[in-house]
Amino acid sequence: MPFKVPTLTELNNQVQQDIINAGVPGIETVLKNSVIGTIGTVQAGLSWSHYSFLGNIARQSVPWTATDEYLAGWGNLKNVYRKAPTRATGLVEFTVVDDSVIVPKGTQIRRNDGWSYVTMEDSIRNQAHIQSVENGIDGNSDQTAVLTLGQALAGVNVNVKVLSPITGGADLEDEDDYRSRVIQAFRTSGSLGREQEYIMWAESVHQVSRAWVGRNSFGSGTVVIWIMCDDANTSNNGFPIGDNGTSDKEKRYKTATGDQLAVANYIWDKQPVTSLVIVCSPIPQPVDFVISDLDINNTLDNQNAIRAALKDLFRREAAPGKNMHPSAWDRAIASITTLTQYTITSPVTTIIAESEGNLPILGKVTFQT
Repeated sequence: MPFKVPTLTELNNQVQQDIINAGVPGIETVLKNSVIGTIGTVQAGLSWSHYSFLGNIARQSVPWTATDEYLAGWGNLKNVYRKAPTRATGLVEFTVVDDSVIVPKGTQIRRNDGWSYVTMEDSIRNQAHIQSVENGIDGNSDQTAVLTLGQALAGVNVNVKVLSPITGGADLEDEDDYRSRVIQAFRTSGSLGREQEYIMWAESVHQVSRAWVGRNSFGSGTVVIWIMCDDANTSNNGFPIGDNGTSDKEKRYKTATGDQLAVANYIWDKQPVTSLVIVCSPIPQPVDFVISDLDINNTLDNQNAIRAALKDLFRREAAPGKNMHPSAWDRAIASITTLTQYTITSPVTTIIAESEGNLPILGKVTFQT
């Protein structure tokens, strides 16, 4: 049975009653502002502080309730580290008066909302890679981002063209997410190359939010890892940006690029030496929905709530090669408390994954009254 920690009020009442029951001549009650009553209140406060300290020790003594540096310590025992914040990077192009003009390394570039980037090298053929000045997911942008020079440069147009999505920026990993990975590491003891370990390794890479494993999917001895970067690559609908393949140290298969290469290289020193690990992007399989008979429920708020519920459903339950059944989206939409009437007109049958690597994702949602 769990131990019930008394509240400060309960402790204070107990101390005051103990003073009355102590048998001191002349004390039959404790006045609010009396010296002995004040001493009792102080004693109750000290006792409550001790309970709080012991409670904190208990919380930090196991990984499922530990916080801050104590949680990090538990993670370190299993080589699971909190994902550090990172800076977004991308490729841009400058418009210059002639090809002899070079945009120097360290040139500041600003987004129209004030976010800043700098060039990582002198421009080559009027192009250069840029990096966000600050860490964080807010540095990510798609190719429609409006960028300008931070200060005028002779012979260079102030407008800067984005050639590729600016990606890779990430915030410090949420503590609850980190705790989940630490607990999973304790559940998965040893390093035998089991399926859950490949997932754990892949999700340790800062931009990866989800991962799945396919056994012998590309032939005997192969391990295929499909990854998603839901938060880091919003401009690409959460799919990794790069080419499928292996670590650049692997000689038996083509080398990956981008997000896939980052995962493959991270796993290389951890995987069993005989495994051929291939990191892939899932193949998107959009699923369109038609919601009808909303009547008075056909409001913008309800439409947004339906989209959010379906998006959350696909993120939680969809997996490469996994079929999804109508009961799943029935439950998702039924959880919206503001909906009193609706009909899911489409889809009404099971979503069949077209291949082992196909990942069902939310497509277009159409609303009909």
